[in-house]
Amino acid sequence: MKRLNTENRLYTPNSGTTVYIDYIPKAQVLEIEYKNGKVYRYYDVEPDTWEEYRETVTSGGSSGVYVNFNIKPNYEYEELT
Repeated sequence: MKRLNTENRLYTPNSGTTVYIDYIPKAQVLEIEYKNGKVYRYYDVEPDTWEEYRETVTSGGSSGVYVNFNIKPNYEYEELT
């Protein structure tokens, strides 16, 4: 499956868990590449959740903590790699 490549891609060099996060608003799809090389796609992620996640990451908050508490338990996902 082809990875997302949008203007929303945000590389997360300061994260201990993620390489990048990406989002397509129309499809409400969030894609995350983890440092272990795995890529996951999360479905039906609301724009407000994306904005909160993006704000968390860009302000120095933990990507991994946000994903573990707000994304993984609430959204269906698929492993791409």
